[in-house]
Amino acid sequence: MSSSFDLKSLRVLRVLRPLKTVSKIKSLRKMVNTLFSSFTMLTNILVIILFFLTVFAIVGLKLFQGSFKNICIDFNTVFFLFN
Repeated sequence: MSSSFDLKSLRVLRVLRPLKTVSKIKSLRKMVNTLFSSFTMLTNILVIILFFLTVFAIVGLKLFQGSFKNICIDFNTVFFLFN
């Protein structure tokens, strides 16, 4: 039983087969290298986007703070009833 488990665990390594193809084909290797080098530039943009989302989230929380506190929903008529 342990030998069959070992063989099944080695089958997971089949995922690495495309890497062998990438290393053989020059143009594909160039594209993969370009893709990985662009990740560094994309991380800078991602940080900027996350910063702006955080700022707008804080502004939204402060803007709507307590505005929905005294609102009840009547499920029979589906209208908002203000107290």
